[in-house]
Amino acid sequence: MAYDDFPECVKDEQDFIDLLVSMIRRLPPGLQHRVAEFTRELIRTDTPRKTRYLSLDWAGGLRDLREKYASTDLERMASEWRTEDFS
Repeated sequence: MAYDDFPECVKDEQDFIDLLVSMIRRLPPGLQHRVAEFTRELIRTDTPRKTRYLSLDWAGGLRDLREKYASTDLERMASEWRTEDFS
């Protein structure tokens, strides 16, 4: 709910903050703690995370093994490795 939806006494952002503070002060200490935890969680989940892009600096790193293994060999070996884990 935006602070525009609050009563007429809320004229600007500072009035909105003052209203929230007065409401929180009327709560018992345990509920005040919950409000603080909830606010921290809102900030944590609403803060956009820095976009990280995949690095492709590994591309071509196995080029020297190209002649030694064919893709079908690698598929077979990977299949064997997976079934060994279940043995």
